Formats: sequence, structure tokens, C-alpha cells
Amino acid sequence: MFKWVGLISKIIHKNKFNLVRFVFATTVILTHSYVIYDGHADRDILHRLTGSLSLGEIAVDGFFIVSGFLITGSYLQSKSALHYFQKRVLRIYPAYLVCYLICITLVASFSGATPTAASNIPGIVAKAFLLAPPPRLAPSSQV
Repeated sequence: MFKWVGLISKIIHKNKFNLVRFVFATTVILTHSYVIYDGHADRDILHRLTGSLSLGEIAVDGFFIVSGFLITGSYLQSKSALHYFQKRVLRIYPAYLVCYLICITLVASFSGATPTAASNIPGIVAKAFLLAPPPRLAPSSQV
């Protein structure tokens, strides 16, 4: 039943569809930059033509379609659901933790957090392993 999904996943992986995903992701970033810059999506070419649809929306859909095939193919090629889950965690968690540490370090440094709050970073990092939200850092003093 799912043989065609596995076949498509192999074709996508073999044909280096990562480039297509990169183009989709870059398109999303570029089209969002219009809205971030001045709050209007009017500069998007497709939005100008249609009045509502944007290239970013199409790119998001394309990115998720290609990614869905790859993820489904990965699941179908796994020995078990547990093996698949382990592969996903090992692929996602290292980058997640690096980003988390960078964000916590930047937020702690630029938020005016007290040294006591900053010394709790090991506890905050431990909570990151459990995907718990970080505690609010107390501001140093109001001037």
C-alpha cells in the first residue's frame, strides 16, 4: 500500500531534492521579509497578480509535501517505530539544543538578568532536554 511513498522517497533522496527544499525555504524567508520590513505583502509578485496568494504560501506547501515524502520514506525504511523515533531524535535534538543554548545565552546576556538567574543556566539546559519552557529570568533592577 505504501510502496509508492517509499519509492518516491528514494527518488527524491537520490535526486537530491534537498536543493528543492532549500529553494522553497529560501522563498519563504524572502517573501516573509516583505511583511517583516513594512507589514505589507504587496511586493510579492504572485500577491500582486492574485491579490491574496503569495509565493511564500506555495513554497511552504511544496516544502511540506517534499518533507512529508522524505519523512514517510524514512519511517517505511525503519526497522520499527522505535528505531524511526530514535533516528528522528538523533537528527533533530542536537541542533535544537545548540539553538536553545544560543538563545538562552543571548537572552540572559541582553535582558539584564541577575547573576543568580544567569547561574541557573545549567538547570535551564536540563529542562531543555525535557522540552520544558524556560523560566522567566528576573530583571536586575529598575532604574
